[in-house]
Order: sequence, then structure tokens, then C-alpha cells
Amino acid sequence: MSHIDLTAIPQRWLRDLAWDHIATLLRSPRCPRTASVTDNIRRAATELGVFLELDAPGGGHDPAALRREHMQRFVADQRHREREGLPSLAITKPGGKPGTVTVATRSVAFNAARKLLREAMDTGAAERLGLGREFIPRSRTRAAPSAGRRGGRSPTRSPVPSRTRRTWPGWPPVTTRPIAGCGISGRSP
Repeated sequence: MSHIDLTAIPQRWLRDLAWDHIATLLRSPRCPRTASVTDNIRRAATELGVFLELDAPGGGHDPAALRREHMQRFVADQRHREREGLPSLAITKPGGKPGTVTVATRSVAFNAARKLLREAMDTGAAERLGLGREFIPRSRTRAAPSAGRRGGRSPTRSPVPSRTRRTWPGWPPVTTRPIAGCGISGRSP
């Protein structure tokens, strides 16, 4: 990862928060091995920033003016765009065509925005900016709710019905075999 472009985030304060968050991630012992983590933060901050530019007083450039209702409108807008298959306000596909908001892109925007704003609150950056606590989601039930399940995935399920498992002797099958290379016996299905 050699270049992270945050110039599409209209608000300086939000761009700085995103930059600080990404820098912290890259310096940490648990540095992400792929660019997707930093890209998710960039995408979420860009979506939120462009929405605030259009909807919030003063284009969202004064963080002290942001309230809970601004975050709630962002959440409602993302959900509406997902439900109706509408284009994203900020994210484009290669070639410049606007990307469509899907369950996955909305999920990324909610989760990454929550992480970014929570870290700002936890580190004191939000207080220094004058960003109101009511704008920052404290939990998944506040202004930015849980992103929810991503589409297309079904919950994991056993190939054997529970009624059969209860009456089937020896279920689940367990064998003991040595774990390769270490001389320790372990359980394996």
C-alpha cells in the first residue's frame, strides 16, 4: 500500500480523523495485512463526508454543529439507497461510474464509520474538535446501528438435523491423531 487518497473527504476535520485512524492502524502491532481495512475507513469517511456536505448545516465543516439527527439521516439515506438500488453519493467504480449501494457497501460504511468515530471519542479527538457525543454512535443501538447481516450468506448449519444428532450414537465423530510435526495428539472431526 503506497498511496491512500483521502482528498474526496470534503471536511478537513473528518479527513484528519480518517488519516489519524489509518496511521494508528498501520503503526500498530496488529497492522492489517491487506488494504481492505484502510480502504473501508476511506470509503466510510467519504460517504459520510459527502452526505454531510449536502445535508448538514455549513456542509458539515463545523463538527460542533453536528447532532444525532444528522447521523440518523445519513443512516436512513444509506438504507434507502440500498433498498432502491440507488448509486452511492461518493464511491465510484473504476471508470468513474457511480457505484450502487448494496448490503455489503452499506455494511462497510456503517461499521467503518462507527469504528472511526468511536476511536475519535475514545482518544479525546472528538472533544478537541467539539464534535457532539450525540453524533457519535456509542453502541450499535445509537445513531449508527449495527450494519446487520450481509446479503447472500446463510447461517452455518450442521449437515445433520438436530433430532438425528440427539439420537445418533457417536455424533459428532471424534478421532485422535497426531498433529503433524509436533508429536501432540489432538481431536479432529
